[in-house]
Amino acid sequence: MVYSLTVIVIKILLFGQFGGEREQVSRFFGRAELIDYEAPLGLFVTSRFRTLADDADVAIHGGEPKHKPFITAVKKAGCKAVLWGCEELWIKRCYAVLPMFDLIFARDKEAYAALREAGYADVVLPKSAGVEEPPVEGKPESGHTATSLPQTESDMIGGDPPPMIDLSDLPKLTPLPEYDLPLSEPSDVIEFSPRIHAYGVVNKNENVRAASAAGGVFSLLCEEYIGRGGVVFGARFNAIFETIHVKADRMPDCIPMRGVKYAFSDTEGIYDQAVSSLKQGKHVLFTGTACQISSLYKHLGGREHDHPLLLTVDMVCGGAADPAVFAAYLKYVEEKNGAPATAVDLSSKPMGLSHAKVRIGSENGTYEVAVERDPFLRAYRAGLCLRPECYNCPHHEEKRGSDLTLGSFPGGRKHIPELFDDKGASLVLAHTEKGFQVMDSLASRAIVREVPPDVLPDYNTALVTIPNRHKNRERFYADLPKMRFDKAVSRSIGSSVWGILTAKRSIIPVWKKITGSGKKQ
Repeated sequence: MVYSLTVIVIKILLFGQFGGEREQVSRFFGRAELIDYEAPLGLFVTSRFRTLADDADVAIHGGEPKHKPFITAVKKAGCKAVLWGCEELWIKRCYAVLPMFDLIFARDKEAYAALREAGYADVVLPKSAGVEEPPVEGKPESGHTATSLPQTESDMIGGDPPPMIDLSDLPKLTPLPEYDLPLSEPSDVIEFSPRIHAYGVVNKNENVRAASAAGGVFSLLCEEYIGRGGVVFGARFNAIFETIHVKADRMPDCIPMRGVKYAFSDTEGIYDQAVSSLKQGKHVLFTGTACQISSLYKHLGGREHDHPLLLTVDMVCGGAADPAVFAAYLKYVEEKNGAPATAVDLSSKPMGLSHAKVRIGSENGTYEVAVERDPFLRAYRAGLCLRPECYNCPHHEEKRGSDLTLGSFPGGRKHIPELFDDKGASLVLAHTEKGFQVMDSLASRAIVREVPPDVLPDYNTALVTIPNRHKNRERFYADLPKMRFDKAVSRSIGSSVWGILTAKRSIIPVWKKITGSGKKQ
């Protein structure tokens, strides 16, 4: 076995008033490439800033933390938002913004103690970075004391230094070994678990969870494998909103893979790229539908030729939509907007999961429709526009060929009600020991609850249910070139009015009472 050393360099975007602190930042993070942004605060959402943020792993704010647009912009770019040099007087004045930062570096021990007392766990006092120690007696330079705050023994001045937090969320700085393992050799870690391990999981990062279709587990897996110096393969939209499979080696490139992509993705050349990455000794996270995972293993020579650096993750799938139908739907939305689409989100949940919407933006405005009323999702859920292969899918069973299975968790409320706050929760199945170990490693960044695996169909029926082919599928395809998309859908499966009524549980009893249809004959 041949080992070689690979050093990962973090790219840090410095924003705000940084002077001599650049050396402190660089010293604390080890090997780091510092990118400066010196423009005035009012200009930080310019295209130049966005380009810099896209190229950075971490964005550090060095000024007073009251500028929400900065945090929002770096979150959208996939960076970690970090506050450097937090002072005690900011804690109450900027309480609404501080929770949005992933990591806070305290200015002194008083600020550190106040932040911990206020409930901020991810706080660091970078003593090793050259931060000046406050005097033992009297007031610190800020003019504020922390004497009114209860402190633990280790937090007291003169005691042991405060513990450093776990920086595993940030890209790893330690050298990573590369493995020279021929793909033709069977792995000795492909043992399937004696039973399926089932979990309900919620990402502790609320921003990531809000941007995800379910509980944000996919992002946790990406952070884990990017942190190992590896690569991630997954589905995203291209510039014209076709669904394609791509490779990512940075967290910003993983963000477009979040959310639901109902159309079948183009995987041309992607399996060869995955095999090549494994041969280079890189950790590989490959996500896709169950049939795409099966195709990957065919390129490896079969499931028995698994690789120790590979983690395969399939998504609970209700079938893959015909890309041509999705293109027709997008054209319909663009005609309604009067402009080409600039952003597509098929699982937006700003008001909560129970009020999920489809949002397609353009320069003229945004198409925004509740998911139960959107014509494309109505056609998809009715089995009107799936690929022919999906109606005879051999992969709809509890035991999959992947290491992990991810999906939404619509049926888990009665088993783990504490996870169901209308913000989304994920169902995760671990099929192999490798998958089980990865789930164990995510426990510090997520709320994980194991659930009984013997009632899996109750959690998500798409696990074991093959999609039904709608009886009017041929009529729909015949009508599509001749009429507006929503009209073609309604002609095949009926109006969405009944769908609205059945989705609003409070309406049905009233409707039955008025019409008398609820009375027994």
